[in-house]
Parts: sequence; C-alpha cells; structure tokens
Amino acid sequence: MHADTAYRLNTDSEAIGRGEFDALMAALPLPGALSHIAVAVSGGADSMALLCLARIWALHHHTKLSALVVDHGLRPESADEAAQVKTWAQALGVPCDILTPDHPITGGNTQAWARDMRYRLMADWCRAHRADALLVAHHAQDQLETMLMRLVRASGVEGLAAMRPLTEKHGIPVLRPLLSVTKQQLIATLQASGQAWLEDPSNQSERYTRNRLRQVAETLMEEGLSADRIATVSKQLADTSDFLAERVADALNAHVTIHDAGYADCPLDLFATLPGEIGWRVLRTLLATISGEALPVRSDKLMPLYHLLVERQLYKPRTLGGCLLVPDAKKGRLFIGRELAAIRDKALINKHETKWDGRFAVAIDGVPEQKMWVDALGESALAELQLAVLPAIPKAIMATFPALWGVDGLLAVPHINYSSPAVNARNVRMRFVPAKPLAGRR
Repeated sequence: MHADTAYRLNTDSEAIGRGEFDALMAALPLPGALSHIAVAVSGGADSMALLCLARIWALHHHTKLSALVVDHGLRPESADEAAQVKTWAQALGVPCDILTPDHPITGGNTQAWARDMRYRLMADWCRAHRADALLVAHHAQDQLETMLMRLVRASGVEGLAAMRPLTEKHGIPVLRPLLSVTKQQLIATLQASGQAWLEDPSNQSERYTRNRLRQVAETLMEEGLSADRIATVSKQLADTSDFLAERVADALNAHVTIHDAGYADCPLDLFATLPGEIGWRVLRTLLATISGEALPVRSDKLMPLYHLLVERQLYKPRTLGGCLLVPDAKKGRLFIGRELAAIRDKALINKHETKWDGRFAVAIDGVPEQKMWVDALGESALAELQLAVLPAIPKAIMATFPALWGVDGLLAVPHINYSSPAVNARNVRMRFVPAKPLAGRR
C-alpha cells in the first residue's frame, strides 16, 4: 500500500506532512551527500512511519532507499513478521533485505545482545551495499525513556544527553530525524496513509526496565513534558557534554602521548592538576583507547582509581578495564598499557590485513611462506631478547607489544626493531587503530 497520502492535507492535523519531514531531514547534521540510505524497519508503527516518510523524501531527492529487517529469531513468530514487513516495503516500492545473526544469543542481557547484533548486521550490510547512512525511528518518547533509564543508573551529563541526531555505529552514520516527533504523530501518519503495522508483545512485558519506564514517560508527557521540551533539555545537555569533550581533548593533546605500540604516558601528577570534571573523563578516555573496548569503564570502578591518582597515592601497578597502569616515580610519569591477561586470542596472518585484539591492523608484504600469527610479546620472550637498546618504559608494558610468531617461535617485534633471520621487520606493519581513538581521532 503506497504512503503518498501521508503527505497530503487531511483531517488529522497530527500526521506528518512532506514539508515537515523535509525540514526534519534538513535539520540533521548530515555526514555528507546521501546517494543511498537504508532504513531500519521492525514493522512497528515508528519504523513503518519512517519508511513511508523516507520513501517520498528519497524520491524527491533522487536518493536510493533500502529497507533492512533484522530477525533475531528470539520468538517463534519472528520469521513470519519479518516476511510481512518485507512484503509491505516491497509494496511501497522499496527493496528490502532480511538479516539474521550467524550465531545464537550469548549472555544474560537479551535486549543488549539483540541491540548490538542488530546494529552490527545493518552496519555490515551498509558497507557491503555502499549505503551512506542508516535511518532509525527513535522518537520523543524513546528519547525520554532513554534519559530516565540513564538517570536511574546515575549517568553523567553525556548519558543524560541521551540520543543524538547523528551518531555512529560500527563505522556507519546513524541518523535520527524523528527525535522531536511524538509516537502519536507517527501513528496518525500511518492511519492517514492506510498503512498497517505490527505490535511487538515484548514492548508490553514488565520484565524489561525500559517498558516499565515507558509508563513513567507517558505520565510525564501527560503532565506537560512535551516533545519540544524534551528536545530542548536534551540539546542543552548535549551542548554541555560537547563543551566538556572539547576540554578533555585539550587536556589530552597537551599532556598525553599515545605511542604506536599501543600504550600511553602522561605526567604522574596530571590528575591532581586537572579540574575534577575533566580529570576523570581524561582517565576514562585513555582506558577506552588503550584497551580497545567499545564500552567505557563503569563509574563505580573508575572513580576509586581516579581518586588515588588525584591524591598521588598510586604507588604500584593497577589494572582496570583491560588496562595496566604503571606509575614511575623517578621519571614522574604514568604509563598506561594493555593488561596482558586481558589480551584476546592470537590472530592468524592472512594475505589481507589482519586485526588483532581489537586494536591493531597487521599486514606483511608478500604472501607468508609459513604459518604466522600475531600475539603479545609476553614477559618470558621479552626476558630472553638480547637487544642493545630497549624503550625506557616498564617491561610490563613492553610485554604487551604486538609480536609476530611462527612455528619456530618469535619472528618479529617491529616496535622494538627486533626481527629474527627468517623475517625482515621492515616488511611487517602493525598499526595501532583502537575502536575509540583518543579525543575522537585515530
């Protein structure tokens, strides 16, 4: 069923018109020209309304549009629902692909797993099909629910700023044009066009925190917390968060050195000299960059270590968030490297670029004649090396350097200029490319 009528003047004044959606898209901080965009569609009212609106926008802006449905397989009826959504999308003239996970759910947080897998699958599709961005249908109530969830978890300014109009998931820009639009407007838009939608029973389940907070959000909106006010508060918090991020970037650029071998160092008394709201954010950013982990260290774990640094009471190495922090009182420096025990499994070298530990991209000139892999140098191998010159850093940090190994043992450690007779170290390239670059840059 076509959705052109969603843009016509009708008796329901809450329906979104073409001009309104054009304005919503124009207000987005677009990542560049959009020649191809994908829309995440679950079949619910929110995403079906977005699909209908995006379809007309794409036609008028000569942009290719695709619909993506993710079937997690968590409910018996999910396959039939995905097929129904694909039928609706095709009836609108929008090509649609159904994406499914390649491995079953792991861990206890089903919703978190499903959300991460959903974005991962869609980001992979966007890269493979050269889509410039992914549209998602988060709206004003979703924004309020997110703010309430993060308030319950005692999130800081960054968390309370909730969802941004433009973010990035697994390297793909994610656009949210509907953050100032209410659920009622989206339903009215579908009703005006005659487009059906699905109701997800899990959205009513009391098992999930978000569903329980949804009732609180609805009450707050009934009491006068409008979509405009939610957007205003979110924007103010986002502006504050951006200001703090700029100050953190200034501190990192001025005082911290990131080394190609995947470790950092800074003055040992740095955290005693920075304002508190900047200092702990600097530490959190450093841990995220060096560890290569996507999620930041929890505040209840971070703050005790931060206070030790502020009070100049860190006298011995400590581990946190997959990192090793080593104070050097003589040099007056703090070294932050990867925790050896947290390093992921070795990665076999192939003819293409090899990723290791979520932090390094490794390539070897020419096709290897023998089986090789990347793994940490390790303490025992470091102790056996007889090199005239080693970096003036703690050996515990050096032990985490990426090294090239083979069936005959250690082959090369480019970051300390070591290579065995079997390998030329100059032919081995190991680039530090963490998931969270320092201060937003690689």
